Amino acid sequence: MSMGDIITPTGATSSRGSQYNNPHQASTDLYYPNNMGRFFFMAIEELLGKNGLNAVMNLAGLSRFINNYPPNNLEKKFSFANYAAINQAIEDFYGVRGSKGLLLRAGKVSLTYALNEYTAITGVGNLGMRLMPQNVKAKLALGMVARTFSTISDQVSKVSDNEQDYIYENETCSMCWHRTVSSPCCHVVVGVLTAVLHWATGKNFHVTEVQCMGMGGPTCRFVIDKTPIE
Repeated sequence: MSMGDIITPTGATSSRGSQYNNPHQASTDLYYPNNMGRFFFMAIEELLGKNGLNAVMNLAGLSRFINNYPPNNLEKKFSFANYAAINQAIEDFYGVRGSKGLLLRAGKVSLTYALNEYTAITGVGNLGMRLMPQNVKAKLALGMVARTFSTISDQVSKVSDNEQDYIYENETCSMCWHRTVSSPCCHVVVGVLTAVLHWATGKNFHVTEVQCMGMGGPTCRFVIDKTPIE
């Protein structure tokens, strides 16, 4: 089966051959700005090396990006299908368990690149924020991520909370875009959320994906315990 079979929008199949039929995801592709794709490729290259990234790109059917990363601009031309293909290719290379840690790290590294680019847009990271209580900083940081994605890309994200947890939800998600999976697969998002919370508070938080559109859920839902990991 080719990578094109994995990400075909209508009636797509996963690498396990199961049929994709989630009514919660649109049939037409959605997009990130070019530099989000660029940051993701840079993160994978940092973790796997140039040859490792090239092998993943070839398996994903994205060889056109070898030595030709998307430009560093905000034009919405890097598709969710591209992102899903890379995620699927890494899972095919390393297996479900092995790929999880790699994709978590890729999310954290991608966040490092993105913060340098997007903090001017969000206006977060100034002295006033650093002086805020931990819980306020955490919720502001999650809101920053949600607003940034919702503003400059076709990813629609929202943040809420209850007494024990913060809730981060993607109403559109590239990690599982037109994939069918047996367990939550949006590990890059977990890495991004973990990293931005550490950036904002200096603490580590436990982030768990409890609902995934790749499993038929209406959203990809991430629960973050408000109590940091000791």
